[in-house]
This record gives sequence, C-alpha cells and structure tokens, in this order.
Amino acid sequence: MLHTMYEDKGIGLAATQVDVHKRLLVIDLSEDKSSPLHIVNPDYEILDDTLELSEEGCLSIPSFRQEVKRHIRDMTICI
Repeated sequence: MLHTMYEDKGIGLAATQVDVHKRLLVIDLSEDKSSPLHIVNPDYEILDDTLELSEEGCLSIPSFRQEVKRHIRDMTICI
C-alpha cells in the first residue's frame, strides 16, 4: 500500500482503494516520505465540532479534486 501511495504522490491510502476490504490505512505526511503510519481497525473521537473547508483529492480518481468540509483540527485517532 505504501508503494502505491508513494508512486501516485499521495499522503494516505485506505485498503479499500486497492481492493482489500479491511479497516486498514497508511498515512505519511513527512516531506521525505520517511514517517509512514500504519493504522489497523481505527476509531476516532472528534474533540471540536468546528468544520474546516479544505481541498482534497483521491488516488482512485487522480484528476479529481474537491473542496470538502471536515473536522480537521482537534480530532484524535484512538489506537
């Protein structure tokens, strides 16, 4: 999954995007791709109800980008 994500210049990839239907994802926000994070069976808690608008893309549809409102700040992944 990391290889696919890095090859397509992504910062995150869910298993379902590569036809593996498990609760698994990989993320790497580092500039030099040296800090991958593997998350299995994640759960999360929203700590603030504020929604922020940001532009997102999807490795499944590389040419598509859209502005989306999400809980970006003050969200924690419970591992």
